Amino acid sequence: MIFALPLAGRELHRLALRPRIHLLKMIFVGGVFSLVYLYYQSLYQVTTEQSGFLQVMGRGRDLFHFIFRVQHYSICLVLPLLMSGAVTQEKENGTLDVLLVTPIGPGGLMKQLFLSRAVPMLIFLFILLPLQAIAYSLGGVTVQDILQAIAALVISGLAVGAFSLAISSVAQTTLSAMLSVYLLGGFLWGIFCLPLTLFSARLKGREENALGAYVILSLFIISNLVLARVLLVKEHFYWKENIQSSVKKKILWLFEKLKLYSPDLRVLPNQDPLYWKEVERCWWGRRGLFITALLTMSMITCLCCLGLRSGSVTFLYQIHTIPQFTLVLWGAVFLVMTLCSIPVLALERDRKTLDVILTTPLSGREILSGKISGLRRLVWLLGLPLSVSFLFHLGLEEFGWQYYVTQVLLFFSLLPAVVWISIWVSIKTRSRTRASVVVVIGLLSWCCVLGVLTFLIPSMKAVFIPLNPLHVLYAQEMGWNQQNYLVWVCIAIFSLLSFTLRAWMLNNADRILGRF
Repeated sequence: MIFALPLAGRELHRLALRPRIHLLKMIFVGGVFSLVYLYYQSLYQVTTEQSGFLQVMGRGRDLFHFIFRVQHYSICLVLPLLMSGAVTQEKENGTLDVLLVTPIGPGGLMKQLFLSRAVPMLIFLFILLPLQAIAYSLGGVTVQDILQAIAALVISGLAVGAFSLAISSVAQTTLSAMLSVYLLGGFLWGIFCLPLTLFSARLKGREENALGAYVILSLFIISNLVLARVLLVKEHFYWKENIQSSVKKKILWLFEKLKLYSPDLRVLPNQDPLYWKEVERCWWGRRGLFITALLTMSMITCLCCLGLRSGSVTFLYQIHTIPQFTLVLWGAVFLVMTLCSIPVLALERDRKTLDVILTTPLSGREILSGKISGLRRLVWLLGLPLSVSFLFHLGLEEFGWQYYVTQVLLFFSLLPAVVWISIWVSIKTRSRTRASVVVVIGLLSWCCVLGVLTFLIPSMKAVFIPLNPLHVLYAQEMGWNQQNYLVWVCIAIFSLLSFTLRAWMLNNADRILGRF
């Protein structure tokens, strides 16, 4: 026990024994150190070429500002991976009912789970303190700046953690909690970036009242913890059986009145039972609901693009142009496809129904093809908002007809590769949460490593750039026409990868699924 906090001690001990937590720490720290090294090298080269070696002294404030921004964005990206599964893992393991009847209570449960996930975040911050010492040694940074930076990072991390815990208390699975945190957190990005904005203004010589911002964030943290406690009790004992079903009935009643849904026209399984299970029984199997979802997402994307085109709207304090908004859409599409591909087979294994499916006369190829049939509808659902954002590039001089052709080809080459990689990882890891972390962190690490190699070895950029989808998409949106041939190489590589992986998995589906 740690200071009479048995649940926090258990969680810290469990996290310390998980290899993926230490792998996450290594990737996090290594990525931050690599980015800071690249920035320091570029700063050193530019300064020495212009004014000499000694002029580097006194430029520590620029390096310190960059370190602070990297740490802030890294915490906002990594902490939800740790915090979003705090409550949902207890639900999935069936231990939440036992914990709620112990003397810990719902309030103590939230406090100890929050504390157990906040400790790794503090460890991350203290590991990165030597980077701030490097900036301090260059001059231009005071001890007060370092202390205020640590305070801003801690309170930002606690705000992100409290919001993630509130989402985890109402979500049913870790994957849904993780996806909800990243998607809904975008609307609260301004609150999470409040310390970053104020501290950046202070480093630029503009004194701002940071006390008010810290009070607002403290109230935000406390309110989220209280909300997490209330949502946990209400959702677990009342909402799950009553409110959710009543809301679902009201929505279906509304769609019936609008002639978009008819419960009497359900198609029964005939030749392809898994297609019926994955498509016809889901909401995207209803033509009216599917078309309504397409039109709704397209209208929202269209309104966002119109606001950006007119210059009257700015998203997340960082997105000012349509190309930047398109890059964010690409990231959201990849995240949704990844987190929706992983449960395709993992969910059947967790529900103990995969063995039942394997006893049917269906071949492994038919089982795997039927299970991913629902993802095809999801591809069209996510592709239409992207297409709307592509159309709003019309009129911009740096985007010609080649841009639209390559974007469509990138969509149909990169997404299948991500889907098949996610399914393969979920089969090998046998855990949805672990597979999500492995795929998301693995893809980000792959892109970051290739980006670092492209910067360090410019002569090999023709080899590294086609293997880096993030670089290719960024180059497309920035209008770098000199790299068009590398885009075509990237399309060919990932099309071949997706085709090869798909053919191999379908041909060996029985062995992969464990039938023999």
